[in-house]
Amino acid sequence: MILRLLVLFFFLCLISTPIFSGTTGKLSGSVKDAQTGEPIPGVNIIFEGNNYGAATDMDGYYLINNLPPGAYTVNFSAIGFTRKSFTNVKIAVDFTTKLDVQLTTQTIELQTIVVEAESPLIRKDLTSSQVVVDAGQIASLPVESINQLLTLQAGIVQGAGGELHIRGGRSTEIQYTVNGVSISNPFDNTKTVNIATNAIQELSVVSGTFNAEYGNALSGIVNTVTKEGGSQYRGKISAYSGDYLSTHKDIFYNIDDINPINKSVFEGTVSGPIPFFESRVVSFFVSGRLEQSRGYLYGIREHTIYDSVYRNPLNPNDIKISKTGDGSTVPMNPSRELSTTAKLTVKPFKAVKINYDVLYSKSNYKFYNHDYKYNPDATYN
Repeated sequence: MILRLLVLFFFLCLISTPIFSGTTGKLSGSVKDAQTGEPIPGVNIIFEGNNYGAATDMDGYYLINNLPPGAYTVNFSAIGFTRKSFTNVKIAVDFTTKLDVQLTTQTIELQTIVVEAESPLIRKDLTSSQVVVDAGQIASLPVESINQLLTLQAGIVQGAGGELHIRGGRSTEIQYTVNGVSISNPFDNTKTVNIATNAIQELSVVSGTFNAEYGNALSGIVNTVTKEGGSQYRGKISAYSGDYLSTHKDIFYNIDDINPINKSVFEGTVSGPIPFFESRVVSFFVSGRLEQSRGYLYGIREHTIYDSVYRNPLNPNDIKISKTGDGSTVPMNPSRELSTTAKLTVKPFKAVKINYDVLYSKSNYKFYNHDYKYNPDATYN
C-alpha cells in the first residue's frame, strides 16, 4: 500500500508541472557529414558538467528536452569523425535553441575543435516580444533589485510610486511568476515576493502577444527562474546602503545631512548537495533578501497620543493644547521587507528531475500623513 502511494505521489508531481508557465528549454538540430552532406546517425551529444545528453536518430536529428536555462558547453562525437565542441550555447525558457552541426571525417588524430556559439539575429520560433536576461548579465549590471533590472529593458518604466508599467499599461496588468508559479497578489495583481538578484538564473519579460500558457495579464509577463544547487557548496553575501539627500528643508525635513545606512539591502545565497545523499541526486539552493529604510519624510514628536486639549468655557477662543513630546525626529514612511526562497532538487533517475520550491515574504511599512507631522505616534502602520 505504501509503495502504491509513493508511486502515485511521484506521478502527480510529474504531471502537475505542465500546468504552469515554463521553466526549461530545448536544444535540437541535425548532424551531417561536412563532405557529403549526408546525415550521421548515432552521434553522441553530451553537455559538460551534468548528465544531459542524447544521440542522433537515423536521419541525423536530435532533440533534448527539460534543459534548465543557462549557457552550456556541448560536445558532438562519433566514431570516424572529428570531435566538435560548442561553448556558450544558451538555453532560454520556453524556447528551442537550434544547433546544426557538420562533422568532418577523421583521417588523423586532431585536437578538439572549439566553436563559439552565436545567438541568431532573428529567432523564427519567437512569436512575441521577449527579452531574456541570464545570470551572467545580471552579475555585470549595477542593480540591486528586480525592479531596477526590469527598468533597464525597453518599454518598461517606473512610476513615481515605484510601480512598473509595461508598454503604457497599468501596473496591475503584469503577471509575475517564479519557476512557473504565479506570485501576483490576487487582490491587486502586484508582486508579492522580491527575489535576490544573485539567486536568479534567468529573467524573461514578455511584452507582446502571449502564449496560451499565460493568463491574468494584459501588459506583460515577468517570469523568474531561480538557480539550483550543484555538487559543490557555494555561498555569496552582498550588501548595499545609501541615503536620501536634499537641500529643500521646507519640503524634506531632516534629510540635509548624510546618513550612509539610512537605506540598506542585504542579500545572501547558499547552495550545495544534501549531506548523506549523492551530490548529483539531491541538492538545495536557499536565498534571502532584507531591505529596510527609514524613508525620506520625517515628523517631530511635539505631541503624544496622551496629550489633551483644554477649551475655556468662558472664552471659546482660549484653547490650550498640552505638549508632552520630547521633540525628537521620527521617520514617517519607514519600510522593512524580508523575502526568502528555497529550492530542493531531486533527481531519482537520470531522465527525471523534481523541484520543490518554498517562497516567503513579509513587509512592514507606514504611509506618510501630513496631519500627524507633529504627532507621529498617532498614525497607523
